[in-house]
Parts: sequence; structure tokens; C-alpha cells
Amino acid sequence: MISEPDAGPASASDTEESVHITAVLERAEQYLLTRQGPDGGFCSYRSRYVEDGNLADTANAIHALTLLRRPVPDPARIATFLSGFAGCRQPVHLMDLVETWQILCPYEPLDAQVHDHIAALAIPRFPDAGAQQTGWLERTRIVLRLKQWAHDIETISRTSEFVQSLSDDGAYGTTPNLWDTWLALDILALDKGLRDVEERSRSFVDRVQRLPAGFTLTARSQVATLSTVFAGVSCCRLLNMSLRYPRQTLRFVLGCQNRRGAFAPSPGALADVEMTDRALRILLSAQKRSGELPVLNEAFGCHADAPAYNVGTTAVAVHANVKSLPSV
Repeated sequence: MISEPDAGPASASDTEESVHITAVLERAEQYLLTRQGPDGGFCSYRSRYVEDGNLADTANAIHALTLLRRPVPDPARIATFLSGFAGCRQPVHLMDLVETWQILCPYEPLDAQVHDHIAALAIPRFPDAGAQQTGWLERTRIVLRLKQWAHDIETISRTSEFVQSLSDDGAYGTTPNLWDTWLALDILALDKGLRDVEERSRSFVDRVQRLPAGFTLTARSQVATLSTVFAGVSCCRLLNMSLRYPRQTLRFVLGCQNRRGAFAPSPGALADVEMTDRALRILLSAQKRSGELPVLNEAFGCHADAPAYNVGTTAVAVHANVKSLPSV
């Protein structure tokens, strides 16, 4: 794997960059806190005309604050807000509910109907030949993560075998691309199925590690987005690969933050809570994947103390439950 040369001892510019990234994280935190409404939920487009939170933004905001190891304001009120979604049946809503509940109330049982709705979920029908696979992979990944939470190993194993058969020399997608490849690899990781494709998948991911942002969606594309970089960094984590262009990746991600502290899909685009959570996942994963970014270690080191919540009967530190979260 080609890497940038060793940065050597910390310099004045490294210190300045660390201070800058720390400020980036602080602005992101402040943005997230301003998205919380009176009902306890969060909303990307909260204003005096839109006060109600929604489940997706609430899940992303709480996950992002957890990555920053910052306390979530009024967790008991958020738990009450979440309880109102116990009747939801859509996989994405169930996933948001389960993951957020595990952060705030890890020792408090979810409503029984949530378990029933997860048990009733089925793997969607695979699209017809030639059709895009992205939607199927996205929904299947969510369903299988819920099945993992419910200990339905049989469904995971059976579906993992099918996903392996979709591999196009280690890549996935009707047109092989990084996003579909990440989705498929994340599914295979649930059943230890990566070993059958990892060498060929490494080769594909290596081919799309390109400038200027560190990753492109396909081997021929030129434009990158925050989601493309997220998929690339996530693939590197799953395949135990180094980032070829860690500093360029860092610069691109930081360039997606606006003045309010929120992150957008690309510089200058419309920012929201989901992209802010995604950007923080990239930064934290890049910190772990590359020893060439000490500035990230220093910046995240400023966020070392994990808050403890006491929603229900037992206080718990957030970092004790990170294993329950989707991997960064």
C-alpha cells in the first residue's frame, strides 16, 4: 500500500492544525445542540416554524455526540420522545430506535412490540437482472443488523452466502462502486464472510483511492462526496487497509463544514445532521486507520471523558456501549 511519508516530529504547523480541528469538533457539537427541540428530538431544519424532532435526525445527533464523548442534553426527555416510536415497522426507523435506545437506556428493555416487528422483518426480494443493487443492499444491511440484535443467526448466515455470490472480482454494484462495496462488506462482516472476498476487495478499494479527496466512487469517476469518502474509509476499516491519502481526505472532510458547524455532502452544499454524523465517523475512523494524523489524536483527545446517563435505574458510561453501535 502506498502511503504518505512519515510526518516526523510535531511541528508548529501540526499544533496549529490540531487547534483548528479541535475548533471544528467544537463547532460541530454546538451545531448539534442547536438542533434539539422542546420535545427532546432533533431536527436538521429546526426553526421557529419547525420545532418537532424526527427519529432519523435524533439518532444521528445522539450518535455524533457520543463520538465526541459529549453529554446529550436531557436524556430522559429524549427517551420519552423515542418511546413514541415503539410502533414503527420500517427497518430504518427500527434501526434508529434500537441504536439510540442502546446509547441512552442500555439496561432498560424496549417495548415488546419492537421485538415483534424485528422478528417479522424479511429480506427484500432481490432486484431484476440489470437493475441497481444499492437499494436492496441498503435495506438488507439494516434488516440484518436488526436480526443480529435479535440473535437471528440463521437469517444472517443465509443472506451472507447470497451476498458473497454477487461479488464482481471483490467489488459490488451493477457498475462496481465503492458505496455498494461498503454495504456488501458490512453485511459479510456480520457473518465473518469477509475472508472469502477480502483480497479481491482490497484490490478494488486500492484502485479507487485517488485524489483529490482520497476516494472516488468508481475506478473511472472523478468527483467525490462525503458519502464516497465515508464508504472508502469504512472499507479500509473492514479490510484492515491503510489510507493512501490521509491528509487529503482530512482536508476534503473539513472543507465540507459550514460556518454553523454542520457538514454537507460536498463543500458549499446543504448541510444536515446526518452528514455531520457521517463526517465525525470519517474523522474518528481516519484517526484509527492512519498513524500519520497525530492532529486527530490530539483533537479527539480533548474529548476523552465519556458522559454517564441515568435514564431508568442504572447509570452507565457511553463508551461502555460503543460495541452496540454501528462501527465508525
